[in-house]
Amino acid sequence: MTDAHEPPGAAFPAVPAADMAILGEADALAIWARAARLQADADAVTPPGHPGGAPPADEAPLAIAAGTGAPAGLYLADEIVAAGRAAGIDERFLRLALAEHEAIGGATAIAAEAIDERDRAVLTGLTSRSVQVSRVIPESPATVLAHLRDAVGEAPWSLAFDSVVGAHPEHGGILRFTVPVIGDAPAPRPITSFIYQASRLGMTHLHVTVTRRGTADVPGCELTVTGDFRPGEQFSIRFYKWLQWLLLGVWTLAGTLVGARTGAVLGAVLGAAAGVAASGGFIQLVRAIGRWEHRRAHRILRAELESLLRRVQHTGDAARAFAPARPRLVRGDGDATAMRRASGLVGATPA
Repeated sequence: MTDAHEPPGAAFPAVPAADMAILGEADALAIWARAARLQADADAVTPPGHPGGAPPADEAPLAIAAGTGAPAGLYLADEIVAAGRAAGIDERFLRLALAEHEAIGGATAIAAEAIDERDRAVLTGLTSRSVQVSRVIPESPATVLAHLRDAVGEAPWSLAFDSVVGAHPEHGGILRFTVPVIGDAPAPRPITSFIYQASRLGMTHLHVTVTRRGTADVPGCELTVTGDFRPGEQFSIRFYKWLQWLLLGVWTLAGTLVGARTGAVLGAVLGAAAGVAASGGFIQLVRAIGRWEHRRAHRILRAELESLLRRVQHTGDAARAFAPARPRLVRGDGDATAMRRASGLVGATPA
């Protein structure tokens, strides 16, 4: 629970921005591709000639190292952001892609961007590589962060605070939370549907941003939570490919053996052909099951994260509902009229 003497803005510690990190060209390309995909998934408007989902790396210089002393082909994090912005990608998606890149590791991110899109579509059925939910909450960012801190550790999410990436979250920084994974030591208890499906898709971290949407008189902010599926999809695609080859081999071998017992060489050839045909049906079944599992997991995770945002808003709604009402006094009225207006008895006359 939040300490009564602790200001809401102190819910999470602020750390310096890591804009001086130097990354290689392959890392930069993966970050640009991921940021473009995040922007496309969020239905953000991109300028003409910059379609979402396509990495705009060819429009960035091969080396943006002026004034940094870094060799050609190496980039500072803020240079990656600047080049991405010039290519039409919103800075918030670039910052988020950088945070995710750090969380899952450069090698994993680079390998994920190299996955054939056809394999991804056929074997997972997902067009998006992440889950993202947003909600506008009528509270100040500081208050929302305090309510978020109280909610994330509860079931079914059981999230653990990891770090703040960049500036303080009230000023554009990104909160990183660790998702409990089945198989970790100690094992998460209880194993909820959220934890199971996150483990199933390899979603090990959540990143949270807070964007101001209100005014000083009417506070409000947008709370956005994003989960990255890329680490898990690599394992899933490799597994389904291995299973397809296994089925093909088993059915071809079985058909060959049965055919050879009935018709020597010709029977073996015909049997092998029949085995290949039979394996095709099972391979299609495996693919259909994989797509169904991934889509179901995506729906469940989205629903659970939307439930988290509702919990955060409900906490604020409850606090406002039971807080003392502020009198609605009207300037220039007499005391009796002002009291009647505050109580809703505008037309009442003194007894």
